[in-house]
Amino acid sequence: MIVCTFLESKEVLAKTGIMSAYRNHQRALAKAAIPFTDEPNDGYDVLHLHWIGPKSYYHFRQARKKGKPVVVTAHSTAETSRGSITFSELINPIVKSYMRHLYDNVDLVVAPSPYTKSLLRRTGIHSRIDVISNGIDENRFSEENLHPGEFRKSQGLDDRFTVVSVGQVIPRKGVNDFLEVAEALPDYNFLWLGERLSPLLSFYPQMHRAVERAPDHVKFLGFVDRVEDAYTDVDLFFFPSYEENQPMVILETTAMGLPMVVRDIPSYQGWLNHGEHCFKGTSNEEFINYIKQMATDEALRERHSQALLKQSQEHLLGHVGRQYQSVYAGLLEGKKVYA
Repeated sequence: MIVCTFLESKEVLAKTGIMSAYRNHQRALAKAAIPFTDEPNDGYDVLHLHWIGPKSYYHFRQARKKGKPVVVTAHSTAETSRGSITFSELINPIVKSYMRHLYDNVDLVVAPSPYTKSLLRRTGIHSRIDVISNGIDENRFSEENLHPGEFRKSQGLDDRFTVVSVGQVIPRKGVNDFLEVAEALPDYNFLWLGERLSPLLSFYPQMHRAVERAPDHVKFLGFVDRVEDAYTDVDLFFFPSYEENQPMVILETTAMGLPMVVRDIPSYQGWLNHGEHCFKGTSNEEFINYIKQMATDEALRERHSQALLKQSQEHLLGHVGRQYQSVYAGLLEGKKVYA
């Protein structure tokens, strides 16, 4: 059995969670000793798509002609496209229609979380949907691969309590709320790691003006290649995003046992429990209070850290690889041929 894991526009998606999930998929296959290629022109038995662009659709049609099973991972839904790029609200109905067409004509849709599966069902997807985590690469976050102190030194950070958020600088990620909370807590360092898109792709003048006027204790550092070193050197992860499927940054910080304050959104239900793994807030006032509580209670941070480390075991790539092995074998045994 050979699996083709195909992701188009890799250059465009290189600094996104989709690329991280794609790489984790390949690592999971390697752990399960499943041969794979990323070139659709090579011979393969199963095509596994990670995006929904025109090239992906072309290879989907080619696989159908060859009678090969097709799987697609639903990294995006209509909900997560809102507040991401310029005019996303206007093009959302078109994206939703196209997405529904593709997802409803493959053999299997992989949803990274139960919440994503529920969204797809509500959209009208009738295909089989399996929930398989994007996974955690335990080797990447092992102690021997980390460099404590290097990130803090490279950024010239003082010894103040340091809060970090990670993601593209777009409204959906809660950038404005991050800034409002940071302004209310001037005694802490606040860092945002993630690519800032050009105003043409992300035309949200109010957000961009707020970023430009950020106070001195708030820094937008752009994309950081070894984000795991940043996680090692900060004290708290703050993620005020309004909509997520299964964010890679949450998986990463869970693997690091980094205490966190997040927005209370459906994606975390049944996964992150308020008061056990994290604090979930619904307003900036709550975020401010929870961050203060975390900053002043080291024992509390340690309890949350240990709970997160335990939770991360469910998402390790070895387990993910075994799930895919079972899924692909089942598809090949009972595959359908589409005209």
